[in-house]
Formats: sequence, structure tokens, C-alpha cells
Amino acid sequence: MKNKKIIYEMSLLAILIALLWMLDLTGIGYIPTGPGLTITLLVFPVAIAAICLKEKGGIVLGLMFGLTSYLTAVQGKDPVGAVLFEQQPIALAIVCIGSRILMGLGVALLYRLLNKYIKQDIISITIASISGTFLNTLFFLTFFWAFFNNQDNLFKIIIGAMTVNFLIELVVNSVISIALSKVIYMFKKRMA
Repeated sequence: MKNKKIIYEMSLLAILIALLWMLDLTGIGYIPTGPGLTITLLVFPVAIAAICLKEKGGIVLGLMFGLTSYLTAVQGKDPVGAVLFEQQPIALAIVCIGSRILMGLGVALLYRLLNKYIKQDIISITIASISGTFLNTLFFLTFFWAFFNNQDNLFKIIIGAMTVNFLIELVVNSVISIALSKVIYMFKKRMA
């Protein structure tokens, strides 16, 4: 039975990593909507991993999300990211990767806490799924401010852009995460 669980978890992790990279490589994961404004759909695979595979899944998928974000800047696909990469490549790596790892970990910890006190699993899944977008925005802005706070005008532009991003991402990522997490979680219960 333990081997079955390990195989399930490894398979799910591999599928979610492949999904995340597929979304990135096809351009579906980062949708440019204007100067300096990109809607990301990569929050939902991280939220699913965090809910279904706990902290390890959230951290691994958060790392993958962060790497895609950093590579988007390095390749010049995100104009603001490209400028920041030229100025401070290490700081940008920490912002992109660190904030996304913490987002994955945060969703997993929140789900664990909610699951402990809320008996209806769908409520825990819903709240944790929605928290992915909140935590992604919160940690990204916190890291961004910590490393690039000397650029007030750029920070104000990022804040404005991320407000619009946040609202769109909240709706899209929440709907996808809630639906897929519940399906995967039901499958996981069958495997147990």
C-alpha cells in the first residue's frame, strides 16, 4: 500500500510539473496583456500540488513556477523583467523563485491548517486554492520591494499592473484550482 501511495504521489508530481512547463512553453501560462502586464496561469498547478502533495509538492511546483518566471525575464518575454534582469540578475532570481516557493509552501500550510479545523474538505480546498493568487501577489510584491525599493517609479507601475493582474488571476486560477484539486483529491482518497 505504501508503494502505491509513493507511485501516485510521484506520478501526480510529474504530471503537474509537465503541465506547468507545458503552459509556460506554449505561452498559455503567461499571457501578455499590455506593457509590463502579464497574466499568469501557473498558480493553479502549484495550488493543486500544495493541496494534494502537501508542503513538498507546493515547494517543488513553486520552484518550477519561479524558474519559468525567471526564464521569461531572461529571454526578454517580459519587458519589465528583462530590464530588471540587466540591472540585478541575482536579485531578480531571488524575487522570482523565492516568492513562488513561499507561495507553494503557504498554500500547503494553509490547507493543512484549514483541514484540521474545517470538517468539509471542499471548503478547505476552495480557500486554499483561492489563497494561491493572494500569496503569489503578496510574496512577489514583498520580495520585489525588498530588492528593488530604490526604484520608486517602477514599483508604482508594478503595483498598478499587479492590481489588474491579481483580479484576473484570482478568478481564473481559483476556478481551475478548485475544480482540479477536488477531482485529484477524490482520486487520492480512493488510492488510500
